[in-house]
Amino acid sequence: MWLRTSKILPAGEMKLRHFIIRSVLILLVGLVLCIPSELLSQQQWYKGNIHTHTTNSDGDSPPQAVVKWYMDNNYNFLVITDHNHLTPVAELDTSDTDDFLLIPGIEVTDSYRSTPVHVLAIGAHRDIQPKHGESVVETLRNNIDIIREAGSIPVIAHPRWRWAFGSEEMCQVTQCSLFEIFNPGCNYFSGGGAPGCKETWDEVLSRGVLMYGIGVDDMHNLSRGTGLSWIMVNTDTLSAESILSAIERGSFYATMGVLIESYTVSDTQIEVVISPTRYGKYTTEFIGYRGNVLKKDISLNPRYTFTGDEKYVRVCITDSNGKMAWLQPVPGKNFKQ
Repeated sequence: MWLRTSKILPAGEMKLRHFIIRSVLILLVGLVLCIPSELLSQQQWYKGNIHTHTTNSDGDSPPQAVVKWYMDNNYNFLVITDHNHLTPVAELDTSDTDDFLLIPGIEVTDSYRSTPVHVLAIGAHRDIQPKHGESVVETLRNNIDIIREAGSIPVIAHPRWRWAFGSEEMCQVTQCSLFEIFNPGCNYFSGGGAPGCKETWDEVLSRGVLMYGIGVDDMHNLSRGTGLSWIMVNTDTLSAESILSAIERGSFYATMGVLIESYTVSDTQIEVVISPTRYGKYTTEFIGYRGNVLKKDISLNPRYTFTGDEKYVRVCITDSNGKMAWLQPVPGKNFKQ
């Protein structure tokens, strides 16, 4: 069975829709109609970065300055993830009425011998210290387990940074379905015969392990390390619970600046509507087993019709300036080995 996502309305249409719905609801109250509240909500996109550092670890700017930058640049949410330190966010986000949300987090920073093993804990509510292991896999597993035990969501951070580990290790991990497909300077592309993050994702998916790709700033330098990559989360409300739940289930896409209006998956096809820039040109690749490109489409409304034999299909969009967006994989009936 194919996963299914909903079509998202632009913000202007969303506000009009909400106004109409509220007006109709007022009229129907007199008729004592019982309408479930979820039927009156409409999902939309929220922009956020989930990997951010401050002077509480190795960032160059204090938390207040970091938060201000993301607020001023139209982000809807931010997760601060200092190394092995929980930066309090309550005093940094004192408004309950604006359109900006701060979510606490930690980058659980560990290693096996000289190999870095870092896992983000997003939605953390207490300090989480690394729990070492006797191998890279055991170190990953131990830290993912303690993050789960703390009630947080684990995200494997920059697996190909310093060529630390790849699909072999990631396929042996359970309780974590999120990893960074793009982290600036962390080997998205292959080199010297070593697979990059792109190839690693397809290796993992081709072995029947479902993982969703995250794009992040991994911000350490406020003047040149911001706005490089982020995620657009598809959910109904801007709350920590709603954002974290949507990320966990893969209801988001990662981007360097390429934006979409909608991403719809039916039983028969994938359809994307790209939000164009004035002079941008776009190439959409529908990618399947072992990274094979199943189809290329240069329109603003790319589509892929399923044949029924796909193990998975994922979508990558590249614009004429080299910026990219990654949509989450759709498993086919042959996905599990």
